[in-house]
Amino acid sequence: MKAYFTIISWFITFSALHCQTTFEFHRTNPMDEISRSIIEDGEGNIYFPVENFQYALIVKHSNEGDLLDSIQIINPNGTCNIGEFIRYDEDHFIALGYWSSDSTSELWYVLFDNNLQLIEDKKIDSVSGMVYDFKHIINQNQNIVFMAHYLSPAISSFDICLYEITFSGSIIRKVFFDSQLLFNQGFTLLENVDENNYKIFTRLPLPMRFSCFLNLVDSNFNVIDNNGYFDEKIYTHNSAKWISDSTYLLTGKRVITEPEEWGIGIHKMSISDSILSSRYFGESDLVEWPGLYKNLDFISTDNIFFAGTKNSWWYPFQQEPSWIMLNILDSDLNLKHQQFYGGDAYYLVNAILATQDSGCVMACSRYDYLTQDEVFDVYILKVNKDGLLVGTPETESEIEDQCRLYPNPGGETLTIDIPQPGLRLTMSDISGIVRFGRYLENRHNILPVSALPTGMYFYRIVNENDEAICVGKWIKL
Repeated sequence: MKAYFTIISWFITFSALHCQTTFEFHRTNPMDEISRSIIEDGEGNIYFPVENFQYALIVKHSNEGDLLDSIQIINPNGTCNIGEFIRYDEDHFIALGYWSSDSTSELWYVLFDNNLQLIEDKKIDSVSGMVYDFKHIINQNQNIVFMAHYLSPAISSFDICLYEITFSGSIIRKVFFDSQLLFNQGFTLLENVDENNYKIFTRLPLPMRFSCFLNLVDSNFNVIDNNGYFDEKIYTHNSAKWISDSTYLLTGKRVITEPEEWGIGIHKMSISDSILSSRYFGESDLVEWPGLYKNLDFISTDNIFFAGTKNSWWYPFQQEPSWIMLNILDSDLNLKHQQFYGGDAYYLVNAILATQDSGCVMACSRYDYLTQDEVFDVYILKVNKDGLLVGTPETESEIEDQCRLYPNPGGETLTIDIPQPGLRLTMSDISGIVRFGRYLENRHNILPVSALPTGMYFYRIVNENDEAICVGKWIKL
């Protein structure tokens, strides 16, 4: 079946240090598809797998959004899937997935070069069934350690496995856990080099999902400790990353029962797993979820990207819009920027990658409940260091300093602060049709916008010569 690609690219804007580019990529296909891994090469090109659990597909984009190449691999005797990318060196990357037929299911290791040429292809025995949904780290021995789910053919349920493999795909050790160890869903892992062990973050299956565990596992994958954890801070410990030799960041879901509130949160943790500081995001009348597979990344600790979904209360196919939410923090968890994207369909954040130009890429799922019949599309969004999609020659600092539109997202009223009176505002929907316009008589303006339909709008504030003073996006809840 032919797939159709829609790409929207913006002009390049310059910051003091980097040339930053932004783009959106929307892949539409009659099949249900997902992407949850992203890598970048030295030229800033972006690679991601498209998972439909029938065949393997890899897509390569330039950092400006141009579709450069793709490769599709079909298993003639069954199905195959690629779900995780690992950078091998400057010119190559590893893809992990499964290769399955009616009688066997094997761990699949593939080595590609940056031109998507297949260099090596290995099928690795996985006695306990189909292995998928990978989370990996590179350990102190420069081996790949990954946690994954496996589907047991005997009981038709999933549990957790741990592998240590070399970069050439040779297995050093593997352990398949089962639910009797009090968990069957894994989220993320860290290596504690000082203690020569691993921190494994897991939880129980539904409906006991509030029961989460921080498991200490030695270098041979023996469980040292299995600590249960839940309170009104965060659970479902989705992503973790060291921020120094003695502290790490941990993200997850936040639930408050009285009054009921579903938000997301991030902890700064000590090496001994005590909470040093926290930051929470969410509103009492909406449900927020952290990005499902990897929602935390950074190159500089002064610009930490933490992504989630706003207004996501029903999985998988919600009949209401949602918004991609990106929070940009410093190392003390102070919020530097918060941006929202979407609102025209149901979006879910799957994975995030901090890019070498100081921006980030988010791999998301998109479901248009008005036109689609319960299939997700792949939606890739690249933004700059401030979380902005850049569509005009104005720099972000000029836009940020001169105008403020808030709240964003908003509802019944919109407040606009401008540098001088006598400017004009227009708002266009995603199809480019102007839906709202006002003459701004004052520097501080409060406008009624209740008549605007829910969705995302592109605003433009111009002077009497029709020169743009401020541009951006605003979301109506």
